[in-house]
Amino acid sequence: MPAISTIEALDSEATPVAHNFVPVSSTPTRNVLANVSAANTPMGQEKLVIDYSQPTAQRPTYRIKLNLAYPIEVLDSDTGLYSVAHTARAVLDFTVPEAMIQGDRENFYEVFRTILSNNTEISGYVGDLLPMY
Repeated sequence: MPAISTIEALDSEATPVAHNFVPVSSTPTRNVLANVSAANTPMGQEKLVIDYSQPTAQRPTYRIKLNLAYPIEVLDSDTGLYSVAHTARAVLDFTVPEAMIQGDRENFYEVFRTILSNNTEISGYVGDLLPMY
């Protein structure tokens, strides 16, 4: 089983800024990573939680759940203190049949990745809050 390492993601700024999620805690079923350099307070840290569960006798599927918390901090001009104004969240829940072969799993993931990365309709929903009709 490989060890979890830093995960880098880029934002959409004109000059993209790297968001480096470093491991904070790790077990075989849960990894917690945080972007500690981007926050002024611990509550303002971006967090990525990855949960993993293997098939059981009652459930013949693997489950992988990614949970991203993206807090926005604001500075109170009166006190000079930062606080979290709001937090955006994304949850991705993968259910993968135990019987699915590796090539099919890789194709499944790639189709999903491509939908998120190359699709103006999806980015319109999230980035511009525009529904489709």
